[in-house]
Amino acid sequence: MSTFAAALRLLDQIQRLPQLEGFDPALFAGAVREKLAIELAPEELTALVEAIERFTQKAMGIRLTNAPEAVPTQLRSLLVATISAYDQERELLRRRVEAMLSRFAGAQALTDWVAREADRVLATRAALLQIVREAREALAKLQAPPEEKPEEPGDPVSNRFSMIDFD
Repeated sequence: MSTFAAALRLLDQIQRLPQLEGFDPALFAGAVREKLAIELAPEELTALVEAIERFTQKAMGIRLTNAPEAVPTQLRSLLVATISAYDQERELLRRRVEAMLSRFAGAQALTDWVAREADRVLATRAALLQIVREAREALAKLQAPPEEKPEEPGDPVSNRFSMIDFD
């Protein structure tokens, strides 16, 4: 199995909360770095970002399925589908969840729980995306043409003699 497939498999194999709780982004990073050492194509990096987005949705779904209280189906579906959009809008997510749950008993506790779990999911997403960013930067450095050495300033006579081969 290629290391690229191994990185994708790490995300795909998680199906239950205990697996999600035990997930270590460092394993994903190792698989990506190993593939980068061999040669990682830019389209593979794009595929990794897409896989991370799918994983983020799946992780949120797993967490909501294991909520201490039932999360309404419509809210669950909405959160799973839109969780990544709230990465920079955590307070907006909290307000929207709170508004949707306001008519239920225990709404505040469930809102707090959903916000905490969303933070966990989004933190994992951020860590995985950072790994891909680092791989993209490393790949760009590997593919960049070598830098030309600038001509050394100095005495024109000395520079002229340094070009002569005395052998």
